Amino acid sequence: MRKFKTGMAALATIGALALSGCAGTSATPADPDAPAGELAAAPGFDPATKTITVGSLVPVSGIWAGAVTNIQGMQAYFDQATATGGPLDGYTVEIDNQDSKYDPATAIPLFNGMKDNVSMFSMILGAPIIDALLPTMKEDNLIGVPAGIVPSFLTDENIVPTFPLLNTYHAAAVDYAANDLGFADAKYCSLVVEDVFGDAMQDAYDFAVDDLAVETGEELRFASGTEDFTAQVSALKNDGCEVVLIGGVGMIVQQFAIKAVQLDYNPQIITSNTAYNVTMATGPGADWIAEHVVFAVTGTGWDGTEAPGQQEMVSALDGLGVDIVPTANAYQTGWVNAALTTLILEKAIEKGDMSRASLQEIALTELGEVDDDMGMSGGPFDYGTSAADRTPPNLMSFFTVDASVPTGLSLQKYNFESSVVKDYVESLK
Repeated sequence: MRKFKTGMAALATIGALALSGCAGTSATPADPDAPAGELAAAPGFDPATKTITVGSLVPVSGIWAGAVTNIQGMQAYFDQATATGGPLDGYTVEIDNQDSKYDPATAIPLFNGMKDNVSMFSMILGAPIIDALLPTMKEDNLIGVPAGIVPSFLTDENIVPTFPLLNTYHAAAVDYAANDLGFADAKYCSLVVEDVFGDAMQDAYDFAVDDLAVETGEELRFASGTEDFTAQVSALKNDGCEVVLIGGVGMIVQQFAIKAVQLDYNPQIITSNTAYNVTMATGPGADWIAEHVVFAVTGTGWDGTEAPGQQEMVSALDGLGVDIVPTANAYQTGWVNAALTTLILEKAIEKGDMSRASLQEIALTELGEVDDDMGMSGGPFDYGTSAADRTPPNLMSFFTVDASVPTGLSLQKYNFESSVVKDYVESLK
């Protein structure tokens, strides 16, 4: 069984919450007086009802309304996990999502208001938000699964990563452009957001162009929230940039395309899952994007059969009883994050200890190598026996925009293995 709260219902609830938590408030530990053989009460776990509450901070309003698909992906997986015969059979998993609006200042009080009532976070979306929350997560012994990771999070003891490093999508994209798309002799440039996520993307891009010894030009940064890219597009065109890596989130590719059309600039654009949205094939600049942009995303297309877990996920989503809009990446991220969360919870139940300390110990020392049997997360993730030992997956799939396919993204290559990504990940150790 599962319970789920987000979207408009969650937004109404947010206004009524007493957001009184503060950094450093200690969460209640597991009950030491519970009878032998029974799971003790712990933050986010009610043994009387066998209900586990997991937290989530995903923006679900405004331009981020489509991100609710991340929550629906988690819900669909937890439905299966708690069904008869599932790894959490007999338990209820309740997802408490709060709308972060992709803004650390908004996310911090929401986090403080919910942190004492969740076992762990099954999704936190946004590197700047995670960066802002980590000090309190450490003080409260609270672990979280991010929607994506930058290198500084890979070995953090309060982060339980899955998927490849976010910035390795961009290193792989440079490799793919040079060696599969025929741009080995082209001039490469970058346009990257100015934040902690952007810093990581720029680092991976710099490594990739050096590793491949390609010609380089402009390396531009832009402030989060920028809407007019006239100056940046002009600079890239004037520099003769033939391949441009775009690193950012939201509408960045569409905003770039609008100005590129106006200025008659037609480079090859390489970017990643974070710059995708559901209107990519039908919104502003769609025709230009279809001709000039390649996206790096893990997994396969909506109707694809390359990844065994894809159609299992689609079938589970159909059973939610809500309108499902085929969307690349987001349902998948929720599904995979819920699978990792389920593995941690299952091991805690087997150990007979649902405390925060137990969950963190499992995440740090007991996960081992988690296979990508579903084919959706870019390969196996080796968690080793400590956070310092983690080795993330490194396989990327590449898509172009096509309005005729369900998600607007058409698979061009599944599980591309990049030697540049391998070298880059090794350089971080």
